[in-house]
Amino acid sequence: MMNFGPYIAARRKALGLSQNDLANALGYSDTAISKMESGLSSPAISLLPNIANTLELTIDDLVKRNENPAPFSLRNNPYNRDRICANLLGLRKSHKLHQDQEAAIFEVSKRTIINYEQGESDPTLATLDLLLAYYKIEPHAFFYEDLSLKHPNAFPKVLIPLLAGFLVGAATLSGILLPNVLKTANSAATTTTGSYQVVPNSTSNPNGNDISISASPFGELLLLGANGQSNLAVKPGSSLVLSVHSSTRTFLVTGSQNYAFSFSYPDAPSGVSVSSVATDSSYPSVTLSIPSSAPTGSFFDVFASVTILSSKETATSAPCSVTVKASGSF
Repeated sequence: MMNFGPYIAARRKALGLSQNDLANALGYSDTAISKMESGLSSPAISLLPNIANTLELTIDDLVKRNENPAPFSLRNNPYNRDRICANLLGLRKSHKLHQDQEAAIFEVSKRTIINYEQGESDPTLATLDLLLAYYKIEPHAFFYEDLSLKHPNAFPKVLIPLLAGFLVGAATLSGILLPNVLKTANSAATTTTGSYQVVPNSTSNPNGNDISISASPFGELLLLGANGQSNLAVKPGSSLVLSVHSSTRTFLVTGSQNYAFSFSYPDAPSGVSVSSVATDSSYPSVTLSIPSSAPTGSFFDVFASVTILSSKETATSAPCSVTVKASGSF
């Protein structure tokens, strides 16, 4: 594969553009473009969609340095850091890798992997190349698709129920709003149904702004906030990692001292169990274990409570909490 800089230079010249033309289109200086094309620097991957649009390339052709690119008819969508963070976390979890293992594969530190997954920094172009090759995915999928839906190997291939509908909400000291919602969740498996709701009078909501709580690895992204959307696939023996985010990313659960988490399944059928355990330094996790011997058609009511004790930026404030109830059958 051609080096990125020479590829950019060749494509620019093929379109009859000067370095100044490219610099103006990207908001760069002529010197920055010269350094990029000579290989002295690499662009941030957040710039790749803009570079691709300017050079009339698909994101696939640009990242793969395709010397015979496809006809350019549809502009690439802007860079979405939240999507990248979710895909990075989902890919790692679906391949059952710990952060230090992935760090060794991509030749970076564990702290760097954590920063990538939390949106504190973006992967470099070199890391992106390694990541796409290792996980065997196309650039457009990494940039724009929900990869958590495309990697079923994250879960045991046994009975696959859907805990569809997982109500989650939280409020933080920095100001988070969780709407009270009640919706019917779409099931990813025809044998499973479910609904979710915020338990009345369970929320502590002192301020404004939106909040979302995501869970992974899983079949579908759980994202609950101002838009009130939620879908969560829970499969036998799988672990769900819950993390809390705000739209401005100023609130993150960064350690076990920052949250109190509980998960219960009253009157669970024989052989079905629920447990809660922190599996890494950043997030709490929940395991819903449903063996193949569990009776088909069993109904469930699962409760989860999240209490935020402190935020990343504010160490003291009254705890904020919400209780969630998911109901359904498998």
